[in-house]
Amino acid sequence: MFDNLYSRIVAWLKILLPLVALGILSTVFIFARAPDVERAIPYAPVTEDFTGDERISEPKFVGMTTDGSAISIDSEFIRPDLEDADVMESGAFVAQIESQSGRIIDMRSDVGSVDVPASLATFAGSVRVATSNGYELLTDELSSRLDQTLIESPGAIQGTGPIGEINAGSMRISADANAGYVLDFNGGVQLLYQP
Repeated sequence: MFDNLYSRIVAWLKILLPLVALGILSTVFIFARAPDVERAIPYAPVTEDFTGDERISEPKFVGMTTDGSAISIDSEFIRPDLEDADVMESGAFVAQIESQSGRIIDMRSDVGSVDVPASLATFAGSVRVATSNGYELLTDELSSRLDQTLIESPGAIQGTGPIGEINAGSMRISADANAGYVLDFNGGVQLLYQP
C-alpha cells in the first residue's frame, strides 16, 4: 500500500501520536491530588459590621445642564432603593451648581436620593443652601433637576441674604441668561430688611 518508508512512518504516527496524547491527558485525571487546604488562597474574614446590602462608597456625579451650568454631586454612599429600582438612596449629600456667568449654588443635606430616569436629585433632612452672592438658607427638603438649573423647596425656608433675614413658604431657583440664576421666594414671604 505504501511505496516508501517515509509514508509508512507518517501513517503509523497518525495513529500513535493521538493515542499517546490521550494517555498523557488521562494521567492528569487519574493521578490528580486533592487540593491542599493549607496552601489555598485565604479569603478575607467577614467582619461583624458587614451589612450585606449593595452600595457604592463616596460616589461623585458630574454633568452639564442644558442651560450650560456645571453640576457636581458628592455623597457618603449610594445604594438602590428597595421600593423603586430607578431611585438611588444616599447618605450625606453635597452638591454644587456653577452657572456660565460664574455664580455658584452649594447645597448640603443629611440624606438624599437620585432618580436617574427623572433627572432629579432630592435633598432631605437638614438642608443648607449657600449662594455665591451671599444667601444662606435652611429648609427640610429640596429638589434639584440634573438636566437643567431648577431648584425647588416645597416647604418653609428661612435664612439670611444681602438684604436681611428671609422667611418664606417655598423657594425656587432657576437659570437666567443674564443674571446667572433667579431666586424666587413665595408663600407668605417675610423680610427683615437690614440696610
